[in-house]
Amino acid sequence: MALAKQLTAAGTPVPAPVTGWALIDTGATRSAIDKQVVGKLGLNPVGLVLLGTAGGPSEQPLYPLKLVLQQLNYTIEFESVTGCDLHGTDLIMLIGRDVLRACLLVYDGVSGQYSLAI
Repeated sequence: MALAKQLTAAGTPVPAPVTGWALIDTGATRSAIDKQVVGKLGLNPVGLVLLGTAGGPSEQPLYPLKLVLQQLNYTIEFESVTGCDLHGTDLIMLIGRDVLRACLLVYDGVSGQYSLAI
């Protein structure tokens, strides 16, 4: 069931979208949303996951999420993404391999350019 339908069925209003920058994180198994954005959207956790991070193992909440990549005209409805702390950056989300597995990502390190095709 689509996220908006789930919220409506539960009598919860669909939150206004939050826009911002996302970072492609090829080392992340799952995509992650900044906890401040979670607060703005009023999302409730749907579970927990144990993640391996650079700082060691960390248990993080999971949240349902609809992601719209406007420049690519592509929408993804996640059953769950992890919460993360991206404070001190302009980022609102990390895009992990759960999204990238459906894409072609080409990175040219010499020129510093990349392309992403879905």
